[in-house]
This record gives sequence, C-alpha cells and structure tokens, in this order.
Amino acid sequence: AGADGIAYSRIGKNLLEKGVYHFGEDYNSGILLPYGYPLFVGIANFFLGDLFTAGKLVSLLASLVTIFLLYLIGKEIAQEQAGLFAAFYYAFYPYVMQTSVLVQTESLFFMFFSLAIYFFLLLFREKKLSYLIFFGLATTFSHLIRTEGLVLLIFPFLFLKFKHKREFFKTAFVLLVIFLLLVSPYVL
Repeated sequence: AGADGIAYSRIGKNLLEKGVYHFGEDYNSGILLPYGYPLFVGIANFFLGDLFTAGKLVSLLASLVTIFLLYLIGKEIAQEQAGLFAAFYYAFYPYVMQTSVLVQTESLFFMFFSLAIYFFLLLFREKKLSYLIFFGLATTFSHLIRTEGLVLLIFPFLFLKFKHKREFFKTAFVLLVIFLLLVSPYVL
C-alpha cells in the first residue's frame, strides 16, 4: 500500500480507536492530510479489523458507487445512453481500475465529487433546499478527502440564476454553515 496508504490507514485507526488525529507518537501527519479518507478507512477497519483490507474496500466500494453516479449524471444531462457510456468509460478506464483497489484517496474523492455534481444538476433543474444541502455535504466531503474538491463550491454562484439578493445570500449561508461544521474538526 505505499506511504500514503499507510499514513491514511494509521491516521484513520488512531482517529477511531484513540480519538486522536495523528500518525503515531512522534510523527503528526494529520496536520498535512485531511481527515475524510482516514475517517472512512477507520470506520471500515472497525468492522473488518484489517487496515489495508479496509482501505481497499473503501476504494472499491467508492469506485462502484461512482460508476452508478456517472450513469445518473449522464442520464440527467442528456439521456440514458449518455449515462451508460459515461459509466462504462469510467469503469474501464485503466487508472480507475488501478486506484479502485489501492489505499488511496482518488476513488473516494471521485465518488463525492460526482455526488456533488449530481446534486448540483438536480439543484440546477429545481432549486430545493434538500438538493442544496446534499450538494454542500458532498462538496465538503470531497474537500475533506482531497482539498481540490473545494472548487465545487463556486458552481451555484456561476451557474444558478438568483431572483433576489436574498436568495443568493441564503445559498451562500447554507453552504458556509455546512462547510464550517464539517471542516471545523480538521482546522481546530
């Protein structure tokens, strides 16, 4: 499992077993790595009792969910054939096949990133508070797995049309609250 996989696995285990967010006694990798992936590995390890199997299972399950999400995204944007093509392409892309069984962040990041895009598409079609909340949660989790997920937070402000300033600020407020609540354990 490479150095990253070992660090993510040990941090996740320490997070759940000891309530501390660090690699070991003398080395604190937790400051450098967001807690999203280690948290999921730690939860899986709680049930499996094997760190590396837990990490691989998290990556594999996330890849499988992403295939389905890409189908939904393609279907939402165009039609069912587009969704099938997107899902098939993703499923058989060599990099995805490789990372789906490694203890690395990519698979889980792609899953939450895709989930955020799917909820954004639903939000674009119909402005419902539930879609906004789920978009905010998925975006924040993608950020907590890989920091570049933060870019998704600009989508509503670039693509949604707001009737009033109040609607704009309500959207910004909801996303900010979700983001701060989920990120606060990482920064505190």
